Amino acid sequence: MKKFVNRKVLIILFFALLLAGAGVYYFFFYEQPKDDNKSYDEAQSAVESRNYSLALTKFKEAINEDPSLTDAYIQAADILLNRNQDAEAIELLEKGIDFANDPSKIKAKMADIYAHQANFEKALEYSDSQSKPGYLALLGRMDEAKKEAGNISGGDAYSAFLQAIVNYDNLEKARGYAQNAASTSDDTKYTILKEKLDTLEEAEDNKVMNYMEIANIAIQYDEGALAIIILNDVRTTNKYYEGSYIYEAYVRLSYGDYVKALELLKSGGIYAPNNQDIPKLMAEAYYEQNDLTNATKYIQKSLSFAQPANDVKELAFQIYMAGKDYTKALQQAEALVKASPNNYVYARLKSKAQLALGKNAESEAFLSTFIEGHANSLTNEQRAVLLALTAFAQYGQNEKKEAKDSFAQAEALFSNSSEVSYYYGLFYKGQGEEVTADEYFQKAVDMDTTGEIALLAQVELAK
Repeated sequence: MKKFVNRKVLIILFFALLLAGAGVYYFFFYEQPKDDNKSYDEAQSAVESRNYSLALTKFKEAINEDPSLTDAYIQAADILLNRNQDAEAIELLEKGIDFANDPSKIKAKMADIYAHQANFEKALEYSDSQSKPGYLALLGRMDEAKKEAGNISGGDAYSAFLQAIVNYDNLEKARGYAQNAASTSDDTKYTILKEKLDTLEEAEDNKVMNYMEIANIAIQYDEGALAIIILNDVRTTNKYYEGSYIYEAYVRLSYGDYVKALELLKSGGIYAPNNQDIPKLMAEAYYEQNDLTNATKYIQKSLSFAQPANDVKELAFQIYMAGKDYTKALQQAEALVKASPNNYVYARLKSKAQLALGKNAESEAFLSTFIEGHANSLTNEQRAVLLALTAFAQYGQNEKKEAKDSFAQAEALFSNSSEVSYYYGLFYKGQGEEVTADEYFQKAVDMDTTGEIALLAQVELAK
């Protein structure tokens, strides 16, 4: 299921998107091999063209040519993870520990994988001094976490940033580390932390809110595990403050620790029964566990509040679609489009709900109007996806020639769209052309940058 934890709820939680903006991302964030490695170069070219199957093959060849090539292991693992092939990614990385020129990066990657499987014990095994306190906190071993937090060291800006966070209970000391981080790097997150700490007033009455401000920044910049140490102290100081439960539940959701997240949300709900964020997050946790009954129950409660936020409506759409209540899904999509008529994502959702209900003519008309009205703002890929949906609407009206023409236009606009390839595969499958359909499904897998379409295409390939 689609992860909603990456969306904005109370705070912004950043996760590096695997393979997103692939060419630029790899160029800047992975060091290049010192010696010429033809397979590695070919892998990079394949990534830039979104041919991830070829890229994976070439990265593996590059590793065979040069087993010390750290970033080849990591990039290959990213592709496997994007396809939900976690076990194979871990197996590949384990080999890298023995042969890569920087095994610490391999171990950090493995720790991150295990952590996002909510397997915090295994994550701890591969952790370094900077990540160990967070994993201990995720395991609920707070005394050890605090002790290890005191051992974080290093002279770089990132280490100073972490030290500022873990010294949340000593503002003077935290400010010193934040100043050091901000003065040695132009990364805005260090400046934001410094400026925030400078605004806090050191008084006993302000302690809880000060802690929450620092925890907020930690979560905002992907240090949610460290934030748990702070949030635990907030509850020790004031167990009735629901924000600490909600923030930690948010972090737990990001790691897939749904059981603990629900436990926290239920506790927070006792102290704040009218909090609007708790039922939304509970709906999300149940949804991710495929418990659509409880997910529906809590999303309906969340929708019952006055003026529910768009992220609530989006989650409601996904839950209703998963439960095949397409009428309610369409209601949410229409509300989103009404609130943001120029939003491509919402237009896409509305069309999907219309198609699910068999409202093909309405979907085609809506898409035609939207495409025409946003001709100058849609990217080629967005336009291609909407044309693919148009093709489905036409096919649903038995307009097979028009549907094929729309698909052809979509491919011509953006040939590397995994979503267009997936829809094209469904179209050919409906025509009984299984071989061609499978070619498009495989293409969808090869080019996917999110993992969502690849999973759907793999299901079709397995049938």
